[in-house]
Amino acid sequence: MIRPYFGPSYRRAFSEMVKRGLSERRRQEPIVCCDFSDPAIDSDGGRYYFSLVRDLIDAGFFPVFSARRATLSSFGTSRMKLLLLKERLGVIESLERLQEPYFLITDGDGPFPKLAKKVVKVSYEHRLCRSENDIVFPFLCILKSRRRLIFLITIR
Repeated sequence: MIRPYFGPSYRRAFSEMVKRGLSERRRQEPIVCCDFSDPAIDSDGGRYYFSLVRDLIDAGFFPVFSARRATLSSFGTSRMKLLLLKERLGVIESLERLQEPYFLITDGDGPFPKLAKKVVKVSYEHRLCRSENDIVFPFLCILKSRRRLIFLITIR
């Protein structure tokens, strides 16, 4: 195990991300808020989280992250997520800080804020679709404890 004083500090990475706030956002730019509390989103070195954020940026959205230490602090320590630090990103303390409509991608159970125009609920459990709103993303597979985990999203 590498001692924290030899590698990048996750505490410093977290505090530097929180300092960003929403200052880098351009006027009228649509917001997508990533509100992940489960560190499973960072599996496989943060590659899938990186791909998700990269796709959001390429689609013209301004990615905003909730200040959850479990997922935000790895922006300074994950090799893949470190590549995102040169991009324009935002961080909020809570979803209530957003004062205009936005899209929400979360692994939380709700209730979801009224300003969330569309909610994408990410599930890390291994299961089949249960409703017509469930979409399986097999390309976002995670190998965890020799068990294949598939991201499953539900759109509200």
